[in-house]
Amino acid sequence: MRGWYSRGYLPHYDEPGKVQFITYRLKDSLPKVVLESYDEALRRGEIDSLGRKRRIERYLDKGHGACWLRQPQVAEMVQENLRYFDGQRYRLITWCVMPNHVHTIVETFEGYPLEAVTHSWK
Repeated sequence: MRGWYSRGYLPHYDEPGKVQFITYRLKDSLPKVVLESYDEALRRGEIDSLGRKRRIERYLDKGHGACWLRQPQVAEMVQENLRYFDGQRYRLITWCVMPNHVHTIVETFEGYPLEAVTHSWK
């Protein structure tokens, strides 16, 4: 997919050559009920999509869940996975492995859409 698209909440942009900041998280890091409360606040107009994103980031930074990525061996596996296709499918500019989520800055290449890149990481 090229250009803007949405899965129903936050829009995403996909085009080769664009540098993007991507965060992905472990499933237990953000309980469904908490996420639903942020979604409801968005629907009611109490917050905008940026406010929803900021609430999610603050919640993740509190370190909820089992925090598997805190274990050095697990964090190293994640880093190896991120670096695996670096230079082939994307350019990995930087990354940070947190206890329950991962931040990356990446530039995707032609033929490797953002969705496929992030799917390979997860």
